[in-house]
Order: sequence, then C-alpha cells, then structure tokens
Amino acid sequence: MTDEVVTFAKRFLTQLPAMGAYNGSKQPGSESQFRFGDNSGQMSEILSIVDRSVIGPGINPASGGHFGYIPGSGIYPSALGDFLADVTNRYSGVYFASPGAVLMERSLVRWMSELIGYPESAGGDLASGGSIANLSAIVTARDVHDVRAALVEKTVVYLTDQTHHCIEKALRIAGLAECVIRRVPMCERWRMDPTALEGAIAKDRKDGLRPWLVVASAGTTHTGSVD
Repeated sequence: MTDEVVTFAKRFLTQLPAMGAYNGSKQPGSESQFRFGDNSGQMSEILSIVDRSVIGPGINPASGGHFGYIPGSGIYPSALGDFLADVTNRYSGVYFASPGAVLMERSLVRWMSELIGYPESAGGDLASGGSIANLSAIVTARDVHDVRAALVEKTVVYLTDQTHHCIEKALRIAGLAECVIRRVPMCERWRMDPTALEGAIAKDRKDGLRPWLVVASAGTTHTGSVD
C-alpha cells in the first residue's frame, strides 16, 4: 500500500506544474462509486477513484496559481509532517500523554507570538481552522468580560460587511446570538473605518449599551485581499 500511494503522490507532484488552479470541465461522478463497507477494495482501484473524482474536478489548492488562504496551500514538507503525525498518532492534548508534542506546540506558539509582536505573557494553542479558533476567542472574551445571560441583549459587537460568517455562527454557539450587531462602514481600502467605529461606540455608550467586541478582519472575506 505504501509503495502504491507514494508512486501516486510522486506522479501527482510531477504533473502539478501543468495542472491549473481550477478544473470545471471534469465531473466527480456519482456517490455510488464511494462504496463503504466490510469488503476491502484494491488499492489501485481506490487510487483511481481518488484521481478521477476527488483530485480531478474543482479547486486545486496545491497549484502555484491558487492564492486563496482557505484552503491551505499544498506544501509538500507539510504533507510529510502530517504523514508522520498520522502514523505515530501521538495525542498532544495533555502533557502527560505526549510531553514532546506539547512542548513542540508551545514552542511554535511562542515563535508565532514573537512574529506578531505579542508580549512574553501571550499564550495560545493550535486549532483545526479559523471557525474553531474564532469560537475559542469569543468564548474567552465572553468569560473575561463577564458577559452573563442577563447582559447579552445590551452587549454590542462591531463587524464589517467583510467579516467572515463564522463569527456570527460562533456568537450563536457561545449563547450570544441576541447581542446587538453593528456593521461599521469601511474605507476605500476595505478596512474598518476607525472614526466610524469610535462614533458608533460613543453613541452606544450614550444609549446605555455595552460595547464589547470589535472584529477587525486582517483580510476581506469576499475578495481575499489581505492588509
């Protein structure tokens, strides 16, 4: 199985420079081709289905012509890292289970914090994606600022029209769906207008509301541009 999969991967990498970033001409076929059950199939047949129906149609994030930040790029060394992580199957959720993996994650978080310019007191963890990361951040902010149920309807969140939909989804999951949502205007560079934000906060305070959360995206959801 290893030999067949590695050969398949090498062929994909060889063909990658000639592949486009998107293929809309190929169709994935029907659901029935993915037969799950107790009877195993031949690896060659499985790889053929993957090549034809999974890799062929749609976006090719591994392509050099794909510039979207979601999904991630196809960096081959990262794939090798994923392979080792899957094969060794270490559990990094607690120090006792895999102290080395936990230390590695802490070191990576420290390095990333330094890149951004956060102080030494900063901490964090690695999430599976932006949705769960934003949910974790919102729950943390909720608890730190003691946004209790009785205060939710007077608590204000400031977004723009470019804010990713996972923010509002996270607010619902965190029990904050009844927060007041303010859509702050943007400047000509698609950034939240700080003057408009200050005015909205001042007015909400005057009206007896509780300004709480400002979500200023580092990139626009619709255009993919990053500032």
